[in-house]
Amino acid sequence: MDVFENEKQDVESLLSFLKIHKNFIGLALIIGLAIGAVSYFISPKQYSSYGIIYPANSHAREQVISNPQFGHDVEAEQLMQLLESRSIMDSVIHKFNLINYYQIDTANKDWRDLVYLKYIKDINFERTKYLSIVINATLKEPKLAANVVNYIIKTVDEYKAKIFRENIEKDLEFMKNQVLSQGKKLEALKKRIYSAKDTANTENIIENFLLKSSKDQYYESDYINTPEMAVLVDEYRIQKQKYIDWSKDYIGAQEMAKRPILGVYVVDSARAAYKPTSPKLFYNLLIGAVLGVFISILLLVLKQLF
Repeated sequence: MDVFENEKQDVESLLSFLKIHKNFIGLALIIGLAIGAVSYFISPKQYSSYGIIYPANSHAREQVISNPQFGHDVEAEQLMQLLESRSIMDSVIHKFNLINYYQIDTANKDWRDLVYLKYIKDINFERTKYLSIVINATLKEPKLAANVVNYIIKTVDEYKAKIFRENIEKDLEFMKNQVLSQGKKLEALKKRIYSAKDTANTENIIENFLLKSSKDQYYESDYINTPEMAVLVDEYRIQKQKYIDWSKDYIGAQEMAKRPILGVYVVDSARAAYKPTSPKLFYNLLIGAVLGVFISILLLVLKQLF
């Protein structure tokens, strides 16, 4: 009972304290609200704009028309890495002159880090549970925020295509060199074979021999008359098949390289939104009111104590 009685007395004391000083606390509340309102109107406004994209499914290239699909976890993670890359960041900073926008002094040694930190704070990427990616920009100008998001959507496709094209060109160059190398090996074998055969006689042309030997009732001994010739012809067959295989792969790769790189699926492009996302009037008023009341009570308590 004593405990509840003490609590009751504490509550009554608090209410009495508030009642006695209600005018002072009320004035502090009004001042806090006024400060909150003023801070809202003088604070720079921030405007947000967003776009939504899906990665393409890299495993369904042959079904892009018949069975189009969005990408899965792997493609979403790869796309996130591209979006958050320094290359994309530098491109956006250069395109929209964000160094001047953020008023960064390039004379400072850490000016790049300062730009990157502000960029990361204002421009962010979120992978949703549906594997889509939301690109959001919060800046002082509505059109600038929308333009930044749309530029990123456009640039990420170009950047991905550039990376893929570089690797494709390297692979094509490698295949081309393999075809040329195999062709040189065949020519060298031909010279060794023809050094023992009279090519004036078409029967002694190696390609004619291979064509005839594929038919029934043809005796290879008419052409292969020494152990050395047998080894050379077998080696020629092997190298010829390798040449054919590399040539087919090279031609196929050339055809594939002509096809465009799959781009992202754009669900929503960004548009300028003219309603500021920050500061918020309600939060400014709430913070001002709470601070006003808190400071007034603190001052009254200190006055009584001292």
